[in-house]
Amino acid sequence: MDNYSWLLIIFLVVGLFGTFIPLLPGLWLMSLSILAYGIFDGWHDYSMWFFVISLILAIVGNLVDFGGSVLGAKKFGASSIGSIGTIAGGIVGSVLAKVPGAFLGGIFGTLFGELYHKKSVKSAVRASAGTMVGMAVSTLAQFLIGLVLLVTTMIKLWG
Repeated sequence: MDNYSWLLIIFLVVGLFGTFIPLLPGLWLMSLSILAYGIFDGWHDYSMWFFVISLILAIVGNLVDFGGSVLGAKKFGASSIGSIGTIAGGIVGSVLAKVPGAFLGGIFGTLFGELYHKKSVKSAVRASAGTMVGMAVSTLAQFLIGLVLLVTTMIKLWG
């Protein structure tokens, strides 16, 4: 493997870390790295279809990321206002406190949304727990998608 192949692998590994570090565009970085290498390499190591599939996986991973915490909150009994609180809290938290803020903002957003909706403290905490479960599941799904992209790319480069 040449230096450019190693550079691609480094970007893919950084992207893999980005699947569980908020505000680091993990799957997007991986997909764009595959595109850049493919263009540079003239699509010799892998075809353009490989990039298209990686792009589709990045889109699916992004949708899972956005929907995971909301679906988790809904599954644990959150109302529509609680779900809006999840989204708003995640956005505000990520702006104010970057990495931990996105996580904590979603949880507290759900909690405050449910309390505003006149739910009991117990059901509000339960919905917030659902937000945490949803975030964990969506993070795991993104990590697994990223791992598939990394391993598949390495096989194509070394194969």
